[in-house]
Amino acid sequence: MKNLIGQVVEIFTENGSLSKGLKHFKFRSGQRDMAELVAESISKKHKLVIEAGTGIGKSYAYLIPAVLSGKKVIISTATKNLQKQLFDKDLPFTKKFLNKDIKVAILKGISNYLCHFKLEQEITETTCHSESVLDEFLRIKQWSLHTIDGDLDNLSTVSEQSIAIEKVRTNLYDCIGEHCHYYQNCFSRKAKTKAEESNILITNHHLLFSKVQSNFLSGSGVIGEAEVVIFDEAHSLPETISVMCGERISEKQIDTVITNLFDCYREHIGDSQIFEQALAKMNLSYMHWKKCFMSNYSGKVIVNSVLTHKERAVLLWEWVDNCTKFIGILRSLSGRSEEFDIRISSAVILLESLVSVLKSSDAEIVNFFDNTNNFVTFNSALLSVKGKFKQYFNEGVSCIFTSATLSYNKSLDEFSSRLGLSSCKSTIIESPFNFFAQTMLYVPRYNNEYTHKRENSTQITSNALLGICIELIKINQGRTFILCTSHNTVKHLASLLRNKIEFPLLVQGQAGKDTLLSKYKVLGNAVLIGTYSFWEGVDIKGRLLSNIIIEKLPFASPEEFFTKFRSARAAENGEDPFIETVLPQATLKLKQGIGRLIRHENDKGLITIFDERIVTHDYGKNFLLSIPEMNKTRSHSRAIEFLGK
Repeated sequence: MKNLIGQVVEIFTENGSLSKGLKHFKFRSGQRDMAELVAESISKKHKLVIEAGTGIGKSYAYLIPAVLSGKKVIISTATKNLQKQLFDKDLPFTKKFLNKDIKVAILKGISNYLCHFKLEQEITETTCHSESVLDEFLRIKQWSLHTIDGDLDNLSTVSEQSIAIEKVRTNLYDCIGEHCHYYQNCFSRKAKTKAEESNILITNHHLLFSKVQSNFLSGSGVIGEAEVVIFDEAHSLPETISVMCGERISEKQIDTVITNLFDCYREHIGDSQIFEQALAKMNLSYMHWKKCFMSNYSGKVIVNSVLTHKERAVLLWEWVDNCTKFIGILRSLSGRSEEFDIRISSAVILLESLVSVLKSSDAEIVNFFDNTNNFVTFNSALLSVKGKFKQYFNEGVSCIFTSATLSYNKSLDEFSSRLGLSSCKSTIIESPFNFFAQTMLYVPRYNNEYTHKRENSTQITSNALLGICIELIKINQGRTFILCTSHNTVKHLASLLRNKIEFPLLVQGQAGKDTLLSKYKVLGNAVLIGTYSFWEGVDIKGRLLSNIIIEKLPFASPEEFFTKFRSARAAENGEDPFIETVLPQATLKLKQGIGRLIRHENDKGLITIFDERIVTHDYGKNFLLSIPEMNKTRSHSRAIEFLGK
């Protein structure tokens, strides 16, 4: 019998079995090469970094070797859309094609699943809700009777932005586990069990690397027994690991945990003055600190900067001291009630994490408060994720990293370096599409009849965009994405365009991302304006999206929170912060935005970048080198002619 590599090569050859089994199959040498490299990585248990350009067919290039291997495999993605595609379409075909009776499961973060207990509580408390909200709870109840998995993403009868949905999500901090009346029917427990029993598990980067969600996965064998881990959409891994390996504790979480603890105390204990006094003292000291903090800070604030002010530092440490004392009292009360012990455990874990954020002095971690909409969150994040990755997976695990956007300056070194990957095989497989024939890149000149001189003003920049936007939209009969770098620009452009074009205008913030994309596809002639969430994870083929306008190069602001810290770290190491941190990330983001246009070999379209720096500044070549080779012009008439063909 042939080894795995031999089987895979035979399947993906021009006249191989896949050509007969897959409808509309088209031989691609890049897909065959990628499948062979994946099979080699799985067989030899080594790491592989592979950029696969759009149109390679990378899903089957890793799924077929993974399923053929017979090993326990985790496939991790950045977006729910790709998870759904793999689970609903690609893996069912692969199983049938290879005639493999394997178990496939999908596991999301615990908050994606409906909590029966919370739903019943909310329905019972009818006097606490308006008629419309109560109606939503009843619709969720009706859905709960028929859903198989309790995945709230599949709930279509209630708006995704509904308050009701938020109130019935499962949460680790207030879950009482096997002591719950609904434990046997618990959707999150069932999802975890299916994940344990599966041969192929589809999950997401956030769940795999979440410090909080690790309790959801602990002891389950979900990660520990994996022999192969495939990271699709791997370009987002460094940022995801940085955030998810840290902490994020919100006031809402603290309030929920403490409220549940106190309610349980009154029901099962109710006789400890020490407990009640310590709780009251902790709550009062927090209110004193918060009042002082809110009157002086907004947005993200470094913990150390607050500590430089004597009064604020005194109030903060008084609260931390009271938290620590309360933790000690909770531990002394354990053993008096099983349910109370569970509530104690949740409170201790949360409060200890909180104290850790406030007291940590690790130079590799940034600890900060975030004051948004009068609510405070307490956070920590890693400045560098080098070395962190290897803590999660054993050396014997085959780790495969793939995406259409991993390289910088035609090299994968920057990505590998950020993850701390050493001695791993890496390769770039170019897209089979003919971008030179299918695409034109248009960079408008500012001193022509359509534009004005660019200045540091969002309004002037938007006005400069306006004439070009309107003409390109009209010629293309809508079917346009306008990708912006800030929410303010999105709103401003929407206000300018709303009465100047006759095509439906969809604006980020009007509804959720999935809803807007569904409307865009149904309408057929819409214009969608959005910021970074629309620069990636969007797959619209054909004429439906044939015009992309990019407001400006997607540089992070020097004042952006993490950019500032990473730039300072680069400067401390004698490096140029712009070259080492800002430019690579902006290049990757532009590559992702441009990648929304050509999704099929028959697609064609225009990309307009309203930022001369890509052709007038030395660093512009970094952008141009990292995107596919295509026609380029600065002539407005040539761009119009290309779009109108």
